[in-house]
Amino acid sequence: MESALRLADPDGLRWARVIRETYDQVYQGSITGRFRWEQLMKTEKTHFGSLFEINAQREFGFKGGESTDFEIEGMRSMPNGVRRTVAGCCRQRFSTRSLS
Repeated sequence: MESALRLADPDGLRWARVIRETYDQVYQGSITGRFRWEQLMKTEKTHFGSLFEINAQREFGFKGGESTDFEIEGMRSMPNGVRRTVAGCCRQRFSTRSLS
């Protein structure tokens, strides 16, 4: 699955945009006055994962999975599988500052 993700976004910029937009959706800083992960409630942190998967699916056109969240190149995505893979890829390429 990692090779399919890297092929879809070799420089990681699309994934970075998905992550940044998801953070912005959860924080809603101009409305809530919160801009850091530590300021979120547990339910908001959980909601981040759901929003991330929706945003990634829209950005990359992943098909919805029947028993999983979605499929990439015919492989079923387990709920946390893509989040972990993307997080690992992004940690290698980007610092938190470059996502702002």
